[in-house]
Amino acid sequence: MTTIKHLFFAFLLSYQGVLAQSFLQDNTKIYAMPLLNQTPKGDVLLSWTEKDTDGKTAFCMALSKDKGHTFSEKKIIATGYGIGNSRLMRARVLSKKDGSLVAVFMNNPNAGPGRGGRGGQVAYCVSKDSGTTWTLPQPVDTDPTPNLMRGFFDATVLANDEVAVAYLKDVKGSTKHEERDLRIAITKNGVFEAEKLIDAVVCDCCNIS
Repeated sequence: MTTIKHLFFAFLLSYQGVLAQSFLQDNTKIYAMPLLNQTPKGDVLLSWTEKDTDGKTAFCMALSKDKGHTFSEKKIIATGYGIGNSRLMRARVLSKKDGSLVAVFMNNPNAGPGRGGRGGQVAYCVSKDSGTTWTLPQPVDTDPTPNLMRGFFDATVLANDEVAVAYLKDVKGSTKHEERDLRIAITKNGVFEAEKLIDAVVCDCCNIS
């Protein structure tokens, strides 16, 4: 299997070609946090976010079938004012052996133009047609308690082709400032089951990876 180093090298070689494509040429948008992944078939998957001047963010992806030399047209996974992407909460697209794609990213459905707010969720979408269409964003954590921040996540595909997401979560009912614990949620037949507690005492902004 091609290593991450090889993928990164291929990306560097094709970087100018990627920039020449129309989906990276709108100078009114801010492009951020590109990430490479590889599908079980060997295709290279590039994902990134782009923010409009009004603050709305689109989580996007493109596929390459020639080891990163050229990419398909941009495909939009999800858009919204609450979609986040940062070094410790990097939006990503995971590729499963069954051919489906799972996007995992931060989302605050309460955000709007010029309006943020607490209650951010680690969200996911699923595509079964190579990224052309996606399900609506759903929270990884099914706990309905409002105003609890989830974040600082990492996500991976397990050996059994299920997806696991680890993340920090505000401690419910805590009176301390930003007290969080470490949780994990794992899919069963593609659907996230109830979260499990890993560690009750962690730093409030740990690097989960």
